Amino acid sequence: MQSVITAAAHAATVGFFQEANGDYSSMRLMSFLSLCAAIGFALLGVLGKGSGETPTYVLGFLTAAFGPKVVQKPFEEKPAALPS
Repeated sequence: MQSVITAAAHAATVGFFQEANGDYSSMRLMSFLSLCAAIGFALLGVLGKGSGETPTYVLGFLTAAFGPKVVQKPFEEKPAALPS
């Protein structure tokens, strides 16, 4: 029971751009910035201020935001199972 409480307390102290072990993740930061750029270009397109290439930019930034994480996922460390 103590290990579950300790794990929950540790998880509460980890920030949004940090891995479970507390290390900062440049992959999460890059994905977040790419997502923000895609949203910005999409808003420009909706407001009529974008060019004809706006959908290409949005798709490119969405691919940059989520593509590397899909490739990285199988190689991440698996979390240890909690004792029952």
